Amino acid sequence: MMNDILLGCIQCGRCTGGCPVAARSALNIRKIIYGNLVKIKQNTKDLGIWECTTCSTCAIRCPKGLKVFLSLVIHGEG
Repeated sequence: MMNDILLGCIQCGRCTGGCPVAARSALNIRKIIYGNLVKIKQNTKDLGIWECTTCSTCAIRCPKGLKVFLSLVIHGEG
């Protein structure tokens, strides 16, 4: 399901660039998306994913209109 949400990702980095949490932590949304698209096993503890505030800035800035923060929530649960 997560890959269905992210298939349109063009790896522009606007999600990470606009993220208030990424500016002060290890959270790199673009890297998480890429890792999921190419099926790289990622440890959620190391990604800073639990620091996400679900502010939706990443989704708002996405030029493809992807629900980026929803994919982070799914990734964190998985």
